[in-house]
Amino acid sequence: MDTVFWRKMVARLGILGALEFRTEGRINRWPGGRGKSGEEEWYALHSRGLRHPVFARENSSDRRVFGQIFLFGEYDIVGTLPDVRYVIDCGANVGYASVLFSHLFPEARIVAVEPDARNCRALERNTAPYRDRIACVRKGIWPTATGLKLSDRDRDGVADWGVMVRELRPGEEADVEAVDIDTLMADFGFPRIDLLKIDIEYSERVLFRRGYEDWLRRTRNIIIELHDADCERVFFEALKPYRTRLVRSGEYVFCRIDGPATV
Repeated sequence: MDTVFWRKMVARLGILGALEFRTEGRINRWPGGRGKSGEEEWYALHSRGLRHPVFARENSSDRRVFGQIFLFGEYDIVGTLPDVRYVIDCGANVGYASVLFSHLFPEARIVAVEPDARNCRALERNTAPYRDRIACVRKGIWPTATGLKLSDRDRDGVADWGVMVRELRPGEEADVEAVDIDTLMADFGFPRIDLLKIDIEYSERVLFRRGYEDWLRRTRNIIIELHDADCERVFFEALKPYRTRLVRSGEYVFCRIDGPATV
């Protein structure tokens, strides 16, 4: 391995975390470091600064997601935000971003939303030490309450981090229920959103097409993955009434909303 990269791993993850990440958990020798839940094998991963390990599933995209967040720091840009009390994590996957936000913002309440049942089980496991501040919701983010269909992993070859949702076609039964952001804010008593993370696999082009006006008006910061040109167009069109500052961080766009745009 490249010496510079190894030093970066140790600096970001600590020695134990770097070894775990490098060996995909095979270095684990401590009780609880490796195990099995149902049919899924898992192993622990540590990162510098976290009070508790998080877990990754064997033969999944979890390790790659962990690397993006904790090793390559794609969410580091939000770390200096002041007075973050209300966070919504849309497309929470297995909870690594929510755990990081809990570490960065110890006073924040976090709602983590994930539509896929298997991912949600991992999400609940990873956020269990923070359950007093992180609430897990197994639903899909959508502009309205409706039933949604999940992409078929076996048929479509979808990775754990790429599960998509769509509205039902005639005669179909829902795999998961949808929830809109206004409802989440009301249900959890959020007067505003200090940080909104969105990674919902193309559904952002639906989310920002209709029904976003009220919650967007009460949102201070957004970090979002925009999956294609159409998603970008819809997102930036929704932001036109506001003064914004944009910064790219890896696959994500960070947007600070400073207020209504001047005429």
